[in-house]
Amino acid sequence: MKSAREAKRAIADVARRKAADRLRRDGAHSMDAIRRRVRAIAQERNLQPADITKLMHKRISNQPRLAFAEKHKISLDWLLCGDLKGLQRMMQARPSRLRFRRRSARNHADLFSALTPQ
Repeated sequence: MKSAREAKRAIADVARRKAADRLRRDGAHSMDAIRRRVRAIAQERNLQPADITKLMHKRISNQPRLAFAEKHKISLDWLLCGDLKGLQRMMQARPSRLRFRRRSARNHADLFSALTPQ
């Protein structure tokens, strides 16, 4: 039983290592890639330019990266490495606005249909 667990863990480690190597080969760790992810988050969340200015420099130091990730609840795995599992965890942790919009649209439709023509 113990060897079966170890075998599963070894297989998972190999898969994780392959994924990390693929991200590294594709340049997901580059400063340009990190800046693209910062811009994507800023656009999605309507962040002010002042929130991301320190992350747009040629060389990004660690302190602004960590502060930005903590302030905006962003996965460091995704921000720094492009790891999609980190993005998935981050999105699952956020309350969904889409559900709210659908509910809100349904309420608007109900209110509109209740109107009487005058």
